[in-house]
Amino acid sequence: MSLDWANYKEIITQLHKEWVPHSWQVIVGRKLFNDDVRSIFVNCGRKAGKTELGIYLLWRWAQLYPNSACFYIAPLLNQAREIIWAD
Repeated sequence: MSLDWANYKEIITQLHKEWVPHSWQVIVGRKLFNDDVRSIFVNCGRKAGKTELGIYLLWRWAQLYPNSACFYIAPLLNQAREIIWAD
């Protein structure tokens, strides 16, 4: 299954009209997608946008690599659902 680049680009463009990453989030995204870094530790305070960034990066990774195993991990399943779907 190959990626439909035109559709992917349109979705990313529409997404970025609604959500603009902070400068530190852009750096993390570039490290993951451009610099091929596989392990990233983000040290920042509460309400900095860590969950938001994690969900965004996980979604983009899943789109770029169809059928890959992508996980969002939290201590409890209900907690993960609440974290992701809260907003």
